[in-house]
Amino acid sequence: MAAAVVGALCLPVRVSTVAPVKVMAKEPTIVSAPMDGVIAEVLVLPNTVVTQHRPLFRYEDTNLRNQFRVAEKQLAVAQAEHAQAIQGGFADPQRKAEVPLKAAEAALKETELTYAQEMLAQVEVRAPQEGLLLYSDKADWVGKPVSVGERIMDIADPRRIELRVDLPVSDALLLREGADVVAFFDALPLESFGATVSRASYHAEVLLGDMLAYRITAELATADPRIRIGWQGSAKVYGEQGPLAFLLFRRPLMALRQLVGV
Repeated sequence: MAAAVVGALCLPVRVSTVAPVKVMAKEPTIVSAPMDGVIAEVLVLPNTVVTQHRPLFRYEDTNLRNQFRVAEKQLAVAQAEHAQAIQGGFADPQRKAEVPLKAAEAALKETELTYAQEMLAQVEVRAPQEGLLLYSDKADWVGKPVSVGERIMDIADPRRIELRVDLPVSDALLLREGADVVAFFDALPLESFGATVSRASYHAEVLLGDMLAYRITAELATADPRIRIGWQGSAKVYGEQGPLAFLLFRRPLMALRQLVGV
């Protein structure tokens, strides 16, 4: 009897674990803030298919418009003073000496006006390409100050997707490229989808719920047009074969190790 139990515990089985999975956009185009400012209005709802150059959001532009008007007036004054210096220079050598200075001042004001015009042109941010618009929610951005370069939205090709699996650190033994994955999505509970691990993070991250996990990226074995970006579910991640005893006692041994601090 004991020999049979020992023999059974030595049977080779494939080690596996279950972890959360989410469908992510693959290599989306990032829509970032072109300048510092406050977002006044978001013009498109999330998960909307947008065309190239469609307006996505607008900045609060009161200060920029005022700066543009001031720059226009300052340029007009500088150009008038330059013209007066040229005209007066025909009769007055001292006025003639002021011409280069007035020309430089007019050139500076023209540069300031051009800059103000360029900033004003960036008030409305447009889609750099067509695709599916991804971001959290309108309420998260309207009235929010943003910094230049800050990531606001993504634009993705709905056909280019990948899976993100959050593998708990307790299952780090299964962390390897090429590992097999079977995904089960909440939207299609009766079906499974095969995938393969393509890359994994080197450092664990603290995720929602204070779970420490490695983020794994997996590629679907076969494309399925029904699968949508944002879908969630569970994924079974497979490792190498090992004895049945390892599969049965792995978690209790890890818990004991954490308890005794070894």
